[in-house]
Amino acid sequence: GIRYTLYPELGHGTWNKAFNEPDFFSWMLGKNKADIHSFENSTFICSTEGTRLELAEGFKAYQWQFNGAAISGATTAAFYAKNPGTYRARFSRVSNPTEAQWNQWSKPIVLTVANPPVATVAQIGTVVLNDLNGLANARLQSDAVHTHYYWYKNGTLLNLPGQEDDTLKLATIAPTFGNGAYTLVVSDLGCKSAPSAPKHIFFNDSAPVNITDPSNFAGFSTSPAKNTLTWTDASTNEGGFEIWKRKKNNGTSFSAWEIVGITGPNVKTFDDTKVEPNASYQYKIRAVSSTGRSNYVPSGDTGLVVQTVVDTEAPKAPIHLTASARGVQKLFLRWEPSTDNTRIREYHIFYNELSVPTGSSDTTFMLTGMPLNTRYDITVKGVDLSGNLSPASNVVKASTYFSGLYYQHSTGAWTDLDSVNWALAEFTGTVKEFTLSKKTQDDFYNFSFDGYILIDNGGSYQFRMGSDDGSRLWLNESLLINNNGVHELRTVTGAAVNLQAGPHRIYVQFFEYTQSDTLLVEYKGPDTGGAWTKISRDVLRSDESVITAIGPDNGPEDSFIVSVYPNPTTQNNITVQVETIIPDPVQVRLIDPVGRDLFVGIFQAEEISRGILISPAGTMNTGMYVVMVTQGNLRVRQKIIVRR
Repeated sequence: GIRYTLYPELGHGTWNKAFNEPDFFSWMLGKNKADIHSFENSTFICSTEGTRLELAEGFKAYQWQFNGAAISGATTAAFYAKNPGTYRARFSRVSNPTEAQWNQWSKPIVLTVANPPVATVAQIGTVVLNDLNGLANARLQSDAVHTHYYWYKNGTLLNLPGQEDDTLKLATIAPTFGNGAYTLVVSDLGCKSAPSAPKHIFFNDSAPVNITDPSNFAGFSTSPAKNTLTWTDASTNEGGFEIWKRKKNNGTSFSAWEIVGITGPNVKTFDDTKVEPNASYQYKIRAVSSTGRSNYVPSGDTGLVVQTVVDTEAPKAPIHLTASARGVQKLFLRWEPSTDNTRIREYHIFYNELSVPTGSSDTTFMLTGMPLNTRYDITVKGVDLSGNLSPASNVVKASTYFSGLYYQHSTGAWTDLDSVNWALAEFTGTVKEFTLSKKTQDDFYNFSFDGYILIDNGGSYQFRMGSDDGSRLWLNESLLINNNGVHELRTVTGAAVNLQAGPHRIYVQFFEYTQSDTLLVEYKGPDTGGAWTKISRDVLRSDESVITAIGPDNGPEDSFIVSVYPNPTTQNNITVQVETIIPDPVQVRLIDPVGRDLFVGIFQAEEISRGILISPAGTMNTGMYVVMVTQGNLRVRQKIIVRR
């Protein structure tokens, strides 16, 4: 069958990754026009209908077999298999072929009996319209994910507007479709379900008022996170009760009305757990059924007022805070959430004497604009809906000392630097110096490099760039060299600049169109004895205390080799091996597509040099993951494909 793979980190260069899949070309070469295509790759026959089998269209003659015997009348490209068993087919390029003029028989396909899926429908909001906000449309949604969705009114298939096909998981039903019983049929692997239980929709306030109103509607706050509502069921013909709510904002305004619950029949109480402490809410209730409704209670423009109680309980502390550098003067923080008797509104990050609110309940945050060459003690605290602050998390130490360059790399066919969207990147990481070695293809790509050059002796300096194709260089956020455009190797020298001793921000952009690719970045001044010198790893650092190499000839490329195998692999078969001349411990992290750690371990250099089998937490889905290996200042990221 066909496998769908999403490469969320890729753009124009997706084909590189796809072509490198180990089974890409073997899969392509394994396809044959003679093979039967089964609708949705189904190998099942449903109890409700047959399964569509098909050969390629356009030939002069077709023949089908079932369990080795010819099927009478099966002479077209498509055939609906009604019985479980073995099917095969063949075609001919001539009409009325002799035996010798038939193409080869297809590979057999075996179909077995399967039960069809079950369709269930949930309503979003009310189906007795218009609602309290005056909205006129009904919204129905499949409770589960299926391959196809077919919506019906009174047994007739709907033609929903604005779609090439109508297989929508969430369907918006407009008043023009009219009152009626709406059902859903779903399909998986060619098997269609029976119709779902109906949802009876009434439009334009047309539902008859034929249910007695509920009475004695009352409410009270039982906790800072819960309001309890009670009423008397005064009817015998309701299908359930709709509970509506709106929140009072500052002053006299209110939020829009929303349904917070739909009960079954004969229910007399409801707990609303989606409330905030010390807040005022208005509620309304009405009974509904497949044939009508009651009035809203209470009537009029206002509702039953319930004030939630004040919350004085502080959240629990967040745990497992980690910090990692993600760019120049950027620190990426991740932690496990606080817990609270209500809910967490946001987090506050504390770093040295400073703090910043995150503005959300997300458990990741990027600190940006951090002062250079500074060490930090960082903690995080949770803030609940009432502003109660949790105790601090664990303390993590991080710094903005840095060596080398952060790079971003993408693929695409650009002819100038201004056409590139530099805010997007397919690949990111660090390199020790300006290099194109991280490119993922030979043509049609770009790089940006960001870091610091350390000047030991202040004075007059010049910078120059040789590139094929275009390049630019900024120093201390001022454009110094513009070598843009499609061209062969061309060198451009910038004007002399006076630089004081210390770190200076250096940023380079480069793009390659076609043919050869080259990038050279050099400077001259007091630190180089006035001679043009390549900007090397020795000077790409933020402070003299930063160590950029183990020895004169032993940089990371020579002394730190990481292997992750096999690749592709399975969850229980991920082996990491590190060859290193450094005796320091080695950290291994396995990271999922959204950045969560599935494994973190620290190993002795001698142990990991023999290879270690890691054991991820939880169940890993099929997809791409990242193994990050760190030893001292050295770090390697390697992508792996995991299959279940």
